[in-house]
Amino acid sequence: MWKFFITLCKRLDQRLLPDDPHIGWSPYIWLLYLGFLSPKLFAEPVQSWAWAITIAGLPVFLWLYFRSFWRRGRALTLNLLAIAVLGAITLPFNSGASTYFIYASAPAAFISTPATALVVITVFGASLAIESILLGASLLHWLIPCFILLLVGISNIFYCEVGRKNARLRLSQEEVSKLAAVAERERIARDLHDLLGQSLSLITIKAELASRLFEANPQRAQQEIKELEKVSRTALQEVRKAVTGYRHAGWEIELENAQITLKAAGLKVEIDAEPVSMSAALETVVSMVLREAITNVVRHAHAQHCSIQLYRELDEVHLVIKDDGRGGRIVPGNGLSGMRERIEQLNGRLEIHCEQGAVLSIVLPLEHKVTPIQPWNHAA
Repeated sequence: MWKFFITLCKRLDQRLLPDDPHIGWSPYIWLLYLGFLSPKLFAEPVQSWAWAITIAGLPVFLWLYFRSFWRRGRALTLNLLAIAVLGAITLPFNSGASTYFIYASAPAAFISTPATALVVITVFGASLAIESILLGASLLHWLIPCFILLLVGISNIFYCEVGRKNARLRLSQEEVSKLAAVAERERIARDLHDLLGQSLSLITIKAELASRLFEANPQRAQQEIKELEKVSRTALQEVRKAVTGYRHAGWEIELENAQITLKAAGLKVEIDAEPVSMSAALETVVSMVLREAITNVVRHAHAQHCSIQLYRELDEVHLVIKDDGRGGRIVPGNGLSGMRERIEQLNGRLEIHCEQGAVLSIVLPLEHKVTPIQPWNHAA
């Protein structure tokens, strides 16, 4: 029997109120304010107009009251106006009907803006005061309900506005989380592209070389295969480091790998790199740019010679990579876009000239302020 009663109450609650955890059971508690209707009824005989109008108005009020939790905007305004009209009709017969004006003012905060809600509450309060004065009610009979009306209405405006701000804050935090996730995915994509691009190019070159030398020079082919195994293991380690959040081994090792890659591709290499003290973030960007640039030289330049120059000038570090390849128009891809983003994030500059061969130069400040990447601009 008890379970049946609980089930019945839950089903009734689902019919009367929307499924909103912020509402809970409080609307049923607020119905206790209907008790203000009882003093006048106890003072009048049951056959009086006070009983008839009050009892007839209760079902109408309850329907409007519970419907107000489902409505917003203009529909809510009309709903609350109907409650206030019911109060105005009942007030001449039962002075406790002023509670209807309080019920009409409480949800006004959900109509629209705080200013609109305040206007609605003021109109309801003024209507109650004017009607009470016209009916000859004493000062306390309408002043106290008007005070409660304003207190409840303004308090709800305040709490509703706090709720709206919290909702906007949650949406903002969710949006920031989404943008951070997008930025992190793009960072991982750039890192994997930069890490694997050169290694895969080197693996391809050595595999082709070993294939050509397999019959003519088996010993040299075996050496190339061993180096191929070493390069693939190094690439695997770098991918693991990138996935776990670690950076590459540093500028010195990156420069050495670049030299090995260029020589394996048959290019003459000239390196002029001054020792420059760089921060971890700066060294990462310089190393990644070198890796991407060397990968592009090996893949696309068809060059015979490549030079790498690193030097410091005032408070800036300069990296210049030249080749004597075919040059021509550069079509930006993922690698070049990622390179540019990394440089701009550190307030640096990137220039590429392709008149005779290709010259890629970057300039980065040694002391920098990081500019956050905006993922929504990447498509541009």
